[in-house]
Amino acid sequence: MADLQFVGSYCQGYPEKFDEVLDSVTLAVVCSFNRSGALLAVGCNDGRLVIWDIITRNIVRALSAHVRPITSISWSRYGDYLLVGSADWSALLISMPTL
Repeated sequence: MADLQFVGSYCQGYPEKFDEVLDSVTLAVVCSFNRSGALLAVGCNDGRLVIWDIITRNIVRALSAHVRPITSISWSRYGDYLLVGSADWSALLISMPTL
């Protein structure tokens, strides 16, 4: 049997299974949880970025971030910034406190 204390330090810190579907207006292409798992950033096919509050299942913010599909999303270490890349060859750095 594996040492759970050792294995636990390498486990992912976000939910592993779906318990509900979050409805969106457009096709989701990529998503990323923040470090605490409370927020989910979803990049869409139409360039829209949608940020969901996982606890309340509500949209915190929806932005038209790009003109082409969003291809990558990365949260900063402390969740205060969000870097969003797109197929339009641009990246957008978003300060989360301004949302």
